[in-house]
Amino acid sequence: MSITQKIKKFISSNKYFTWIQFFSNWLFQGVGHADKTEKIYKITFTLFFFVIIILYQYSLQPLNLYTILLSFFYAHTFNWFINCNLFVLLVHRVKWVTISKIRYFNYLKRLQKRFENRKWVYYCVCMGSICQGGLDKDSDIDITIVRKRGFFNAILTIIFYVYEKKYADFHGIPLDIFISDSADNNIKKSKNQDNPIVIYDPLNNLNKHFKRKQTVNDAMKINNV
Repeated sequence: MSITQKIKKFISSNKYFTWIQFFSNWLFQGVGHADKTEKIYKITFTLFFFVIIILYQYSLQPLNLYTILLSFFYAHTFNWFINCNLFVLLVHRVKWVTISKIRYFNYLKRLQKRFENRKWVYYCVCMGSICQGGLDKDSDIDITIVRKRGFFNAILTIIFYVYEKKYADFHGIPLDIFISDSADNNIKKSKNQDNPIVIYDPLNNLNKHFKRKQTVNDAMKINNV
């Protein structure tokens, strides 16, 4: 176990330090491990609103270091508010909230319906411990959207990605959703997991990349739901 992993484990297991995860989540916002599309979106989001706020501040008074830093803080916080999932923190990270197993699967079934006829998707899968029968009351749901190539496909994926984060937050679901630019990237980041839950794959693209796959109902059985 690396030093970073040991620190994360210590913080997550100590009730007096769990609050630090809110700060680290706000600070990094998942940019470091994001694929190119998601990374560019998040950085551009912050910079866009940073410029807007800076221009507004400049219209009121001359700029100084304090107003510049404060403007960046506002923009970065707005990015966090829009693009994070609060319940990943509350349920999975700090473990202040728990939810029943059936709620995870009810969400996945509703998600499948919202993906119908989304032509910009190469495939969408759910991965992680839920695929191995390890779902618990403080787990999160790891969803990866592998998008098709093209600028407009990227835009449509981002819109759906943001909507789904806020939908999950509103319904109290700990959703960790990612945009992947290719199936190879998805497989690499999943550490070669080979049995994803199929959320959307109308053209059976998963058969080209995974040895096995499973349905939501299959996953319910192995998680004793």
